[in-house]
Amino acid sequence: MSDRGRVCRSTSMRPSQKRRHSPPRMSVDARQLSPSMDDYGMDDQHMDGVHGFEDAYPSADNPSPNNASPDNASLEAAGPSTVKHGKAECWKHFVATEECIDGKMVRYAKCKYCSKMLSAVKGGGTGHLNRHYKAHLKERSHAVDGGARQTQITFGSDGSVSSWTYDPRRARDEIARYIVAEDLPIRQGESHHFERLVQRAFCPQYRGVTRRTTKNDIVALYRSRLEELKRTFSTTHTSFAITYDIWTSQHQNTSYLSVVAHYLDNERQLNKRVIGFKLMQSHTGSAIAEQILEVLQEFNLQDRIVSITLDNASANTTAMQILEPQLQSYIGGYVIHQRCICHIINLITQAGMREIDALLSKIRRAVRFIAGHTVVRARFREYCVAQQKKPRTFGVDIKTRWNSTYLMLREVKGYESLISVFINSMNVKIQDNDDSIDEILILTDVDWEVATRTRKFLKPFYNATVLLSGVYYPTSCEVLECLWNFTIQFSENRSNTLLKPIVKAMELKFLKYFTAIPHLYCFALILDPRKKLDILKVALDSMGDAMELDFSEAYQHVSDELYRVFRLYQQKLGASRSFVEESPKKRKASQAPRTYGRSTSRRTKKHLPPQALRELDQIGIPIPSSTTTLIPITWLTTRCFIRIRLTS
Repeated sequence: MSDRGRVCRSTSMRPSQKRRHSPPRMSVDARQLSPSMDDYGMDDQHMDGVHGFEDAYPSADNPSPNNASPDNASLEAAGPSTVKHGKAECWKHFVATEECIDGKMVRYAKCKYCSKMLSAVKGGGTGHLNRHYKAHLKERSHAVDGGARQTQITFGSDGSVSSWTYDPRRARDEIARYIVAEDLPIRQGESHHFERLVQRAFCPQYRGVTRRTTKNDIVALYRSRLEELKRTFSTTHTSFAITYDIWTSQHQNTSYLSVVAHYLDNERQLNKRVIGFKLMQSHTGSAIAEQILEVLQEFNLQDRIVSITLDNASANTTAMQILEPQLQSYIGGYVIHQRCICHIINLITQAGMREIDALLSKIRRAVRFIAGHTVVRARFREYCVAQQKKPRTFGVDIKTRWNSTYLMLREVKGYESLISVFINSMNVKIQDNDDSIDEILILTDVDWEVATRTRKFLKPFYNATVLLSGVYYPTSCEVLECLWNFTIQFSENRSNTLLKPIVKAMELKFLKYFTAIPHLYCFALILDPRKKLDILKVALDSMGDAMELDFSEAYQHVSDELYRVFRLYQQKLGASRSFVEESPKKRKASQAPRTYGRSTSRRTKKHLPPQALRELDQIGIPIPSSTTTLIPITWLTTRCFIRIRLTS
């Protein structure tokens, strides 16, 4: 027999020869009788009682390997030989070979890509083979199943074309950003449905990300963004306005302090960033001040704060008394404490709503009856269709939110007659809290007259709340004009029999907060190129006439303070300016539009500032009219007027 034949027979020999001197007992199971044994991943030549069984025992015709005539050297000289491999996926990328080493046949897997020999002993597993061939597929941009993948290209903004390569690290970072931005569960990345979506629609190479990995990625993302934000603040040359609020989680019964910074970047774009989110153990003024100061010191902003806006809680007032000495900025810090104007508007309006709450009770009950019952809501929808009116649902007001009452009154506009007929025909019973007698709810024209007048009266307050709640546009320049509109509403409706109690209650609350107009609102109005000092004078005079107050001294004081603050900015930023001033006589008449019934050319000549300060009101560029919608910061920036830097 040749050496090759001996090598082949040696591959089928059993490593253990336990029954060498006893007659063999063949045991055949059902698997050995199956004609398609390879379907189960078995190798017939290694099964007991089948091919090669007799070769496992020595005989005269079949000597054992120890008695073979050729020596080990002849076996090794035969070299590696190709053998049959298994049916695992990895064998598509390897060639199974056997080689005689030290007289023993050792099985190897030869890589088809790099010809590297890897161990392939029986029972050793295929994990290392899978890792090896997948690494080659990744390098060669092959698909996982072994087929070639079409190269993907991307187009740059400049028209350039480049190939795209899947980056698992970048995919993890983007998933973390996506989860944070959309407030999704942290296990979103390991969802099988999400993985299927990405693989089948976008990237077949994507693999799911576990929630623990996502958590680590989110923490890393937070730290990187935090450092980036600190660098941005250090290179920003403007001041910062701070707002903060405290809210309590109903589920955990814990309180949190949120600190938000508002600032202009170097491109003069208004930005908002949450810079602090602290767990509050106590709501005292000292605890609030300590947390806010800690946040400001972390970002090195304690000497760059122009204002801090908060609500009217007594603890906040105490906190500001502690913070003010530590946050004195270069403008003196006298405008640093600002109360939330939207919160004050809410308090003013709530005072009036308490006076008219009883008159609106019937309409409120009617709307709740329609919106609170599925059957009634369906009947009302059918009734609207029958009356050729578009069906709609009405929002139910919330007692603690006056604007929800206004929205309810606005939504029922145009449906007054339909609601009256529908409710009056339903015989809705209401229970009187005093004598517990059931009454029938009947809507009359008087009820709708009250609703109409209340809606018209509340409209300016609602519009002001929406306007002043903006984040990404300046609102301080609009506050004084909104207050001006409030006083006009009070003056026009003070003699109205129905609204008189509402106006009286709201006026008392208004005077509590605005007997002295905050300087910050006056400065912002002056810096609006459509208004300036003249409109401030008109606004204060009109508000004084409506509320029977004298704001003449307030105007002069604001004017003096404006120039004082301007000098402080001059000392900080320098007095050099690159534009050319023009005298008022050279300005065209068309460049002095009439605003609020008065011409901007009728300027007060009293207390004129020096020439270095007259640029505040005498710049030789067209001024937009009062009806023009613009953002003052943007308008000033495009005309280089921002060099004055008063709006920092």
